Amino acid sequence: MKTTGRFYSIGIFIFLIVIASQGLNARAIPSGSAPGESWQDTDGKPINAHGGGVLFYDGTYYWYGESKSGRTYLPDSNKSWGGTRVDLTGVSCYSSANLRDWKNEGIVLSAVPGDTLSDLHPSKVLERPKVIYNRATKQFVMWMHIDVASYAAAKCGVAVSDQPTGPFKYLGSFR
Repeated sequence: MKTTGRFYSIGIFIFLIVIASQGLNARAIPSGSAPGESWQDTDGKPINAHGGGVLFYDGTYYWYGESKSGRTYLPDSNKSWGGTRVDLTGVSCYSSANLRDWKNEGIVLSAVPGDTLSDLHPSKVLERPKVIYNRATKQFVMWMHIDVASYAAAKCGVAVSDQPTGPFKYLGSFR
């Protein structure tokens, strides 16, 4: 329990450093950002970008994360360790000029429900998407963890886009 509290405190400390480095004051912290409360986007809906990362490009912040919608369930292959999951729906993107107000840019990499062999089939796992800008290719490159429901594949997936708000084209995965 002490370790969890320590990591939580470190997370709050890092968040405050980011806020301070942007020249924002305490009033800039969204009212819905308290632990246990939902952080709303500019449309008043909860931000749905789990396990995500933030890219700063051309004066705008882009928050990419796993889109989680649908029921949570426990696959038979995960019962021994309690690995619940939600079917893969894609990667969402939000944009902000101030780290406070986040506009929903939609799903920038979608699931592929019609192809059970695809890494992006809803039965598969896509986690922790991170996006970087490659100046040499002038493309945005998304890296992500790709897996099967049992977590036996342990692969890295790559997708690219010409725009930070997608759509991203999935190139494939490797171990």
